[in-house]
Amino acid sequence: MGKTTMAEAQLIGRGARYFPFMAPDQPEAAREKRKYDSAVDTPLRILEELHYHCSHNPKYVQDIRNALRQTGMLDETARTVRLRLKDSFKKTDLYERDHVWVNDRVKNPRNGVAGLDAYRIEGSFAYPNLMTGRVTEASAFGGGQLTLTPNATDPVARDFKLSEFGKAILGFAMDANEFFHFGNLRAYFPQLGSAAQFVCADTYLGGVTVSVRGLSDDLDNLTARQKLDIAQYVLHQIESGVKRESVEYVGTRDFKPYPIKDRFTDKVLKLRIEGETGRSWGESNVPGLDQINLSGKDWHVYDDSFGTDQEKHFIKYLHDQEARLRSVYDDFYLLRNEKAVKLYDFDTGRAFEPDFVLFLRKKNQSANTILQLFIEPKGDHLRPQDDWKQDFLAQVKTEARLETIFQGRDYTVLGLPFFNETGQTNADFKLSFDGLL
Repeated sequence: MGKTTMAEAQLIGRGARYFPFMAPDQPEAAREKRKYDSAVDTPLRILEELHYHCSHNPKYVQDIRNALRQTGMLDETARTVRLRLKDSFKKTDLYERDHVWVNDRVKNPRNGVAGLDAYRIEGSFAYPNLMTGRVTEASAFGGGQLTLTPNATDPVARDFKLSEFGKAILGFAMDANEFFHFGNLRAYFPQLGSAAQFVCADTYLGGVTVSVRGLSDDLDNLTARQKLDIAQYVLHQIESGVKRESVEYVGTRDFKPYPIKDRFTDKVLKLRIEGETGRSWGESNVPGLDQINLSGKDWHVYDDSFGTDQEKHFIKYLHDQEARLRSVYDDFYLLRNEKAVKLYDFDTGRAFEPDFVLFLRKKNQSANTILQLFIEPKGDHLRPQDDWKQDFLAQVKTEARLETIFQGRDYTVLGLPFFNETGQTNADFKLSFDGLL
């Protein structure tokens, strides 16, 4: 494989990044990152593909493939699989007439922001650099030893109200920093009426104090330059705090209904061969699965299951609960979520795709009761980085609002604790699940 072949392979790699774009179905995803590697049947996948044409030369094509493999652009440790909805499920009333409820991500309106404290800015700062009160003397030529000559007065700390520096000083400091231009401030503080209010009101700069350390005489006679330096330092700290705590997007409390048959369809997936995720139900190493004929279970709506060991353990758990579920509900269906629905955390707008959606249906005289449960099996090693998802699922029960009304159908949307085969996670999940039976 020559240098020319490797250079052309690198050109192919660059070509795959020539057109960064925002995905309409993944607005939170980075523009420059690939989004559809595993979604083989998604039409937008073509935007992440580069078709390279050359003359018929098998050896050259093989060299290109080897070069792409070396650079990591050609992944041959993956397999393509197809998941099909069972025909029996497509004939059900749930598939034909019912809905799955999800929320949206919207720009954070910041309606509750009425001051600096909304961004956890307490209003007290310490300015570090006025004066130490010590002078260092050294010989420039003799190499003599450094001597420290203390001033007669030791430095002290004194608190100042930032507003006491005057509107002119604060106005100049704000003008020098684009973050504090009024148009930008309004984006973070929508209730702010004017720049003067930001300077004077106690909920904004009017309530800010700064501790300055220096000689007493200097603190009594701060120069305009010193006041400006202090003001700019405090404003920089406030800017950092606001940006750190600010949230650009939030998830809506209002959940909207979407027809199940439009969201859950046949899927073509590209999965890595290594590990449990790349194995079908029949190929799995999870103990006990060979005793369950998944294709014969009408409640499992797809004809196979590819997933982690915990996801397969959950399906096995649900199989073991089948008799109890049927004693309470007329029917139930488990839907694997392969990018069919996405939820957004209420507080930060972070996207989350629960692994499963479980529907429990009970027929009553006046209306059908339908429970929609979001379920996420989770390995213990992933808990620290994903605990926010469990916190969000716990909020769904009390925070989600279903404002659309369907005659003859009463919907309830719930999120359950993480499922894990063992440990406290297992106990928490079972306690919540048993509450439904």
